[in-house]
Amino acid sequence: MYNETIISISTIMSTNIITIRPTSLLREIHEIFTSHRIHHIPVTDEEQKLLGIVSYSDYAKALDSFTALGSSKIEVHNQKNFDALMAKDIMSKNPIVLSPKDKIGTAAGIFKENLFHAIPITENEKLVGLITTFDLLTYAFRRPAFVEK
Repeated sequence: MYNETIISISTIMSTNIITIRPTSLLREIHEIFTSHRIHHIPVTDEEQKLLGIVSYSDYAKALDSFTALGSSKIEVHNQKNFDALMAKDIMSKNPIVLSPKDKIGTAAGIFKENLFHAIPITENEKLVGLITTFDLLTYAFRRPAFVEK
């Protein structure tokens, strides 16, 4: 397994990535999380320069800040907040990034030492991919396992 940790991240990273702009509203973020099976949305500018990342946890914390009371005035207040919050308000800024040439073992080490589950992959400051703990697990267990009797 050790020899496999020196393989480049580019071999397993996701490259078909949904991104949002810093001004994307919480409503759009909600739509992305509910309609796709993803847990991280990179925030980029028009040139694909990475500005931050919104995790599902960031999104859930933002929702948790809404009032749970059921009056109509509170519902209007919650709706206004939902329509006003932007990605730049809830994103994690300056995330750790890796290069496509970095090794799978480097990503695994970062995941082990930190409390996040996705690392944006950049090249010349532009987003080119994303690697997640799920990608590492999929890679590690890509071969069928046989149980001896």
